[in-house]
Amino acid sequence: MEVGRPGRARRGVRRRGRVPRSLQASGRTMADPELGLIARQELRRAANPLALFCNGIGDHILTLPAIRALAEMLGGRLTLACLPGARELFFADLPLAGVCELRTTSVENGVISFDADDLAARVTHCDLLVYLNRAVTDCVGRVQELLVPEASVGLFPQFDYAVPFRRGVHAADLAFEIPRILDPSLTIDSFAQPLGLPPEYRLAAKQFRALLPPGTRVMAVHTETARDKMWPIGCFQAALSAFLERHPEFWILLVGEHEPALKAPRMLSCCGVELPMSLAIVSEASCFLGVDSCLLHAADLCGVPGVGLFGPTSPEEFGFRFSSGVHVRSGETMQAISEADVLHALEGVTAVLAGTQP
Repeated sequence: MEVGRPGRARRGVRRRGRVPRSLQASGRTMADPELGLIARQELRRAANPLALFCNGIGDHILTLPAIRALAEMLGGRLTLACLPGARELFFADLPLAGVCELRTTSVENGVISFDADDLAARVTHCDLLVYLNRAVTDCVGRVQELLVPEASVGLFPQFDYAVPFRRGVHAADLAFEIPRILDPSLTIDSFAQPLGLPPEYRLAAKQFRALLPPGTRVMAVHTETARDKMWPIGCFQAALSAFLERHPEFWILLVGEHEPALKAPRMLSCCGVELPMSLAIVSEASCFLGVDSCLLHAADLCGVPGVGLFGPTSPEEFGFRFSSGVHVRSGETMQAISEADVLHALEGVTAVLAGTQP
């Protein structure tokens, strides 16, 4: 039990903006004191900054602290280009100058492409482009070509200021290195507040939990994700049944898009509800058990302790970062994870909860 690609600063970039050419990133790191004093100030003064982000639901949660930091630091001048519906679910409380919803053109291997010409026609002017995705497509280069920003920041060498893409670094921390290009004093914990979900969903989740017997503790359980990251459903059944036998104070709420074939006393299915409702249920839970997925990231950001099950992906990069979490991993396949290891991890979480109110 275990509790991208590299980027580098572009060399020879011809700067079109206010940053003196003598202080370009060429041949230096962004930690250079002279560069920090002048170039970072100029980046923060951008009049028309644009942040571009289009990725999976889990990536939205992992990147949320970075986008919060950018929005606050740029003082209401930031325009966000994002997927339809993302603002209402994840960014509604941010001080943004505006939002441009991207017109997606394709999704291949989880990488989303969009209509760059349509975006450029609506933005018209951008002096700072901040690209927050963990993968880059041709449409991003097209945006740079059309908008001609004075400076650009991202995880790849095509940007003027490139954050090194380091494996083994948590995805939230890696994303947060992007706003730290503009201000190295920023700390991720200052922007790691729980999800700002629509109030009607938070209220509904609280009311639903209030229907359970007094003193009940709730475990939210999520079983579905990409096939190679799923734990066999029979293993879930055995582990959860054993856990409920040991802990009569617990109820289990199943969350996710599709209902798994799980049955046990004090187990209820909340599957198939709208995504914000699932997120709200997780945020109100006492603890969480699940695979590497958006709901694990939601539990983490909402401060819900839990157990994450990992196989081909790395818990160091995609596991719990902010809450008290335990990661169970056995080799590279999910089938190698034992029910005994999961039960042992869950007992550790219940020990953490022992001194808290249900």
